[in-house]
Amino acid sequence: VGINAAESLVLVSDRLNVSIEDLQELRFFADLGGVGAEKFDSALEGLIKRVGELKRGSGELKEALKGENDALLNSLRVATDARSAFLIAADAISQEEDATKRAALAAAFFGRSLGADLINPLLEGRGAIEAAAREFRTFGGLTDENARAAEKTGDQFQKLATVIKVNFQTAIIEAGPALEGFTDFLKDSII
Repeated sequence: VGINAAESLVLVSDRLNVSIEDLQELRFFADLGGVGAEKFDSALEGLIKRVGELKRGSGELKEALKGENDALLNSLRVATDARSAFLIAADAISQEEDATKRAALAAAFFGRSLGADLINPLLEGRGAIEAAAREFRTFGGLTDENARAAEKTGDQFQKLATVIKVNFQTAIIEAGPALEGFTDFLKDSII
């Protein structure tokens, strides 16, 4: 994983309040199902937002599930983090036999377009997610500590690049009169 990828993990992890380890594992699961990291991050962000609204007693998810599945609503209300909410959503989608209701559930959890993208990967439910997470852990992934260290290294490289750029521009500006004379010399020499 490069510095830019580690920086991205830290930014998304902080924005969504999900651990770097969980984010990598969930992204790996989604990627195996054909859903790229950006789409998955947006879907997870939507789920977190909807569960947050549900916990406040409002929102699309509450309206979609009210009266239909009170047990699911209660499970989501007590979800303590993004991963557990995602696993609850996966179980609900995988256990729904009616394809139209499954699509409606996915849309309620993740939004219309992103929900549709996640239906197929989620058909196997929690077991498939946990299996992908176990497999990912065998690869080694980044720890929170390593990703944050890489982010700081990236920041230092950015500062170094800025120092070099500013000093190079200053040197060129200061050398302007000499370059003008050298350009005139070459022009006169060639003609």
